Amino acid sequence: MLYQEDSLNYYSGNAHLKPSVSHSNTASYSYRKNDFFVSTEGYMKIASCVISKEIRMENNIKYQSLKNIGSSN
Repeated sequence: MLYQEDSLNYYSGNAHLKPSVSHSNTASYSYRKNDFFVSTEGYMKIASCVISKEIRMENNIKYQSLKNIGSSN
């Protein structure tokens, strides 16, 4: 279904979207000795079926929809 936001903008949904799934991990380490302190942290996120907005222009009219764009690390 196509929704008209105004005379130059249209939006449609996407019934074929797959759910986006993501997993994330954080690891941190701290070291303190007397007045010396060091801390570090690492973060990792893995996502599949990432959903993004697709925008296309035709005759100065903007059409927006959502689609699965792949995975990210």
